[in-house]
Amino acid sequence: GKPPTNGMNKSHQKHSLVWTIPCSLSMFSLLSFFVLAITGKSGEFVGAADIFCEANHFHSPVKQPINTLSSISLVLVGLWVARYSNNRNLLQDWRVSNVFTRSIHLQTVYASTLVWIGVGSAFYHASGTAWSGTWDVVAQIPYVSFVCIYSLTRLLQTCGRLPLGQVEWTFWYLYVTTTVVVSIPRLIADIEYAGPIAGLIGAFLVLEIMRFCKTTMTSNHLTKQARRYLVNALICIASGYTILVLSTTDAIWCRAHSLLQGHALWHLLSAVSTLLVFMFIVTDVEVEMVVYKNDAESLFGE
Repeated sequence: GKPPTNGMNKSHQKHSLVWTIPCSLSMFSLLSFFVLAITGKSGEFVGAADIFCEANHFHSPVKQPINTLSSISLVLVGLWVARYSNNRNLLQDWRVSNVFTRSIHLQTVYASTLVWIGVGSAFYHASGTAWSGTWDVVAQIPYVSFVCIYSLTRLLQTCGRLPLGQVEWTFWYLYVTTTVVVSIPRLIADIEYAGPIAGLIGAFLVLEIMRFCKTTMTSNHLTKQARRYLVNALICIASGYTILVLSTTDAIWCRAHSLLQGHALWHLLSAVSTLLVFMFIVTDVEVEMVVYKNDAESLFGE
């Protein structure tokens, strides 16, 4: 039967947070960035983004316009994710094995991290200041921590080590802890910080490979759709990283005054990969663990 109308209205009102918070965050951040850039109060230019090939326009509020504009693609993906999540009917797409598909808070955080990365990257390439470089790096940590801890909790579920009722609070505990611990060194010291971020991405891949191997040994296989999204996301990020390396300043593909910037392509492919990872997450359900609408209503009293 159909769930009560009042319950669905309350669910929709709560679910609107998935759209409202990332949208507000993006508008406030971009407006602040615009004001700082126009007034020239973003700080002293130190060439923080000059390793990414594009020529700096020293007398312009936006030092690297192509790389700045392409960074906004991550903001747009974050807003799309928020809008998609806001419009979904949770009961129709209920997955008991995957708390993410029915957790408003997890979906809101995922969308918000993408917005934050996009704004940080845009400000970094626009201002070329030291502190914007710190923002750009630290803004990536909540996202890579999210996907890494997501895979860890899902692997623990698959192995039967994490009961369904403990999944969400376990995720939050590990996620917040990882984000804070990894962020602190970069906040207190001006150091090169690609290693920890790459490590978290590598951990995500290893955990997903382990979970894939585990599910293939049981009757609970991942859906083909979820696997396809994940593989395509990996192709995008690998292609983007290859372009990134080959198009840094003085590298073989660097054309400082070209409208086609390799680093901008890295931004676009990264945005596509985060979208594909999101679609992987919302379709990530072991086949025998699906609970359809009527079962969800009887189990959870919706």
